[in-house]
Amino acid sequence: EWGRARAEPVLRKLQTPYTTNFRDRLALELYRTEYTVIEAVRTEVLHLNTPQHPEFPAPRQRGLTLTSLFDQAVQSEPISPRTAQEWRRMVEHFDRWLKGKPLEEVRRKDVQDYGIALRDGESLSGNTTSAKRINDGYLAAMRKAFRWAVDRELLSADPTSGVRIAPARGQQSAVKRPYTREEVYEILSMSRREEKPLRRWIPWLAAYTGARISELLNARKMDFGYTQGILYLNIREDAERGHFLKTSHSQRCVPIHPAVLQEGFIDYLNTLHEL
Repeated sequence: EWGRARAEPVLRKLQTPYTTNFRDRLALELYRTEYTVIEAVRTEVLHLNTPQHPEFPAPRQRGLTLTSLFDQAVQSEPISPRTAQEWRRMVEHFDRWLKGKPLEEVRRKDVQDYGIALRDGESLSGNTTSAKRINDGYLAAMRKAFRWAVDRELLSADPTSGVRIAPARGQQSAVKRPYTREEVYEILSMSRREEKPLRRWIPWLAAYTGARISELLNARKMDFGYTQGILYLNIREDAERGHFLKTSHSQRCVPIHPAVLQEGFIDYLNTLHEL
């Protein structure tokens, strides 16, 4: 409160929009600066022993929760709406689990204990949770919020760093069985008899591009192009259509394999209208 009273006149003079986090950070720095100047003058003029500069904690903000940090992180660094919605529920669950403990006091042991609690049945569903679900879901969501806050000096450390939950004894992570060569041949052969375009071409594009099914289903004619005579698919986000990629690194261009072209894909592409 002491530093805030000095920060607000400065912000009014700047006449620029600011967030509560920015105001509180400025207040803290003004407090630190004024304290340093006062102690320097005491030492130089009054020749008094200057006590060791105290370690100032990060500003305690009323109502600061990991959920509020997550919302700001997603606004600053967008992810797909579906993932954002699911992860937010997980972050809210962690906030409730903390039972009011300040975020600055959360340590790696707290995160580890939380992960074990999830594994043992304290998840959103009330059931036991696999280690993969915890690591790739709950902890990933929490890590996004903590790292965003640390990068902006709102928190001093990310307690999720290095934390990974191991499967419970006797519990094995589910492993998806890949298709056999014979199964792939059967699927692609059956697709040749399909009349519906999606059933005809999605299996072939998936097999030869490695793209996610959602990425292929959202592709339009304008997303295909040529470079040096090679046909490619530009996998990208389209916010106006509500199409978001799973991660920011998912945007890429993928060449279309000759095997797909030999099936007549270009002829099909030429029948489509521009959208």
